[in-house]
Amino acid sequence: MVHVIATIQYKAEREADLLGIYQDFVPRVREEAGCIQYVPTRNLEAGLPNQSMHPAVITVTEIWESMEAFKAHLQASHVLSFREQIQGIVENVTVKVLSPLF
Repeated sequence: MVHVIATIQYKAEREADLLGIYQDFVPRVREEAGCIQYVPTRNLEAGLPNQSMHPAVITVTEIWESMEAFKAHLQASHVLSFREQIQGIVENVTVKVLSPLF
């Protein structure tokens, strides 16, 4: 099993555009072979002293059955199209690809 955490920083004034693109994109990802979970999220204030609150950030949590499924996802036509659509909206993307310890 492969866990992925993607952090997407975007231009705040383009939030509505990005959310519209995500609404069309998410169901297509969830239909992919090997996709167990794909959930875009935003920060939720919990009052924790060490909590990092960043405006204009979407964090996507993903779980894939295998590395092969995740790599196939990265090459899917709707993913390539998504990358083109977010040009000029997204400022930075960081990705962590993780394996469960237990």
